[in-house]
Amino acid sequence: MKRLTLVLLSFVLLTPYLFSQKNSIITSKIDTGYVNVEGAKLFYEIAGEGDWIVLLHDGIVHREVWDNQFPVFSKKYRVVRFDRRGYGKSTFPSSKFSHIEDLYQVFVQLNIDEAIVFGISGGG
Repeated sequence: MKRLTLVLLSFVLLTPYLFSQKNSIITSKIDTGYVNVEGAKLFYEIAGEGDWIVLLHDGIVHREVWDNQFPVFSKKYRVVRFDRRGYGKSTFPSSKFSHIEDLYQVFVQLNIDEAIVFGISGGG
């Protein structure tokens, strides 16, 4: 638990330095689309090549909360960020659903076998 806390604290403290605007140019193509989940469509963006990183936004904003990190990570990784139900370009929930099942469907439909997952607040 101490190690996880240290890693998260380091990430928070280094974020302004690592992800400044000068680093935020995407040099690779961005693929977009929708993942169909039970009763909804989840909008996603993918950029980069390599091992997967999945970025999960909080419960206030949408995928663009990752605008500074997305291009930086995509220089060395294959990065996906998506709008959870009711956010951004994704559809609103029409019935009960599970964020965990939605994430699982993102993995399945985008053929992600394993990934580093970053989540902020409600996305965590």
